[in-house]
Amino acid sequence: MKQVSSSAEVIRFGVFEADTRTGELRKHGLRIKLQEQPFQVLSHLLARPGELVTREEFDVQAELLSRAQARLEALEARVAELEAQKK
Repeated sequence: MKQVSSSAEVIRFGVFEADTRTGELRKHGLRIKLQEQPFQVLSHLLARPGELVTREEFDVQAELLSRAQARLEALEARVAELEAQKK
C-alpha cells in the first residue's frame, strides 16, 4: 500500500497531491485537469485509505450532493428575487 499523507486541505499520495479546497489534482507540482465528479470520487477514496468503498456509498453521497445542489439553487433563486424586489 502506498503511503498517503494529508493536511486539512491537501492529500499527498505518491507523486500526486489533491487539494480538496480548490479541487485541483497535481502531479510533480503540475496541475492535471480533472472534472468535479471524478475529483470528488478521488477525494472520497483518499479520505479512506486501505478501506473498501462500495458503490452504494457513492450512490448515497451522490444523492446527498444532488439534494444539496438543488437546495442551493433554490436559495440562490430566492436571493435573486429578493434583490430584484429591493430595486
